[in-house]
Formats: sequence, C-alpha cells, structure tokens
Amino acid sequence: MLLAFVVVVVWQQFNDARSAVEREANEVLDLFRTVSGFSEPARGELREHLQAYVSAVLEKEWQAMARNQDGVFEEVWSLFDGIAAVLHRCDPELEREASLYSEALTRLNDLSDVRAVRLLTSRMRIPLALWILLYTGAVITVGSMYLFAVSSFEVHALMTGALAGAVSHVLYVITDLDDAFAGDWQVPREPFEGVRAHMERAAA
Repeated sequence: MLLAFVVVVVWQQFNDARSAVEREANEVLDLFRTVSGFSEPARGELREHLQAYVSAVLEKEWQAMARNQDGVFEEVWSLFDGIAAVLHRCDPELEREASLYSEALTRLNDLSDVRAVRLLTSRMRIPLALWILLYTGAVITVGSMYLFAVSSFEVHALMTGALAGAVSHVLYVITDLDDAFAGDWQVPREPFEGVRAHMERAAA
C-alpha cells in the first residue's frame, strides 16, 4: 500500500515538472513573438537575450538540475534579469507599442513564475525518513515469505524471488522518477529545443 502511494506521488511530481517545462517554453515563445513587434534596437536586443536564455537552459541548467548546482541557477537568473533590464528600458511612443509593452511585461512576469516552479520541482525529493520506511518495509515483506508453509522448496523460492523482484522494480521506479531531470526517465527537452529552433528560423 505504501509503495503504491509513493509511486503515485513521484509520478505526480514528475508530471508537474514536465508541465512546468512545457509552460515555460510556451511563455518564452510568446514573449519572443510579442517583442518582435517592438522597434529597433529594443527588438533585436530582447530577441538576442531570449535566445541566450533558452540556450543557457538547455546547455547549462538542464545538467545543473540533475546535479542540484545552485551556482548555475544563479548564472541563468542573471540572464533572465538581463531580459528584464532591457525591457524596462523601453520607452514605447506609439499606442501599438504601448500595448505590446504591457503584454510583454505580463509575459515576463509569467515566465519568471513558471521558471521558479521548474527549479522548485527539480529540487523536490522523497525525504530520508520515507526512504528508510520504504526499504525497511520491503525487507520485512520479502522476509515474511519465510512464514508461509509451502511443501515444495522450489515453489517457495520461486514465490519469494518473484515478490523480491516485483518490490525491487517498484523501488527502482520510485528512485528514478524521484529525480525528474536525471535517470532513465527524464522530463523531455523537446519543448525548449523546439523554441530554440523557432528562434533560429526567425533570426535567419
């Protein structure tokens, strides 16, 4: 029962991380499209900063999330602050640009929020006390097979081995899903890679 509950929890955490990545990629793309309506030089500066931000997330921050390297997070936050600095320096004169500027500020705030959610989900882990409970329960469950009276030793060994294998596999799934950005099952990078490809096409 406990194993099933923990599997559901870590699967939900994994889905939350994947959802945060997809939302952040969408916010970056929306902001990129919004600032494309600005006049130069603000448009070029903002688009370059957004491209640098996406590249930094893919090339630096993705591995840092798997290793929980806060220094890299701060480095990418500085790139994000650079986007905000350029946007805050803008002085829209036309009514159309004023509307775009307001929309861009909203998009930037939403991007900041969802970025914070992504980084938070990358740090979420099962607490040590729960791991101790999981492994203790697994050992007791497999060990309790000794109490079953089975006339055939081969059948008893087969039952015990099957139970141990099933419990071990569930523990492996929990361990892997507990870190959404590392292991065999990882949150896919495709949303950000798609955004970067779109930006490169637009720049070309």
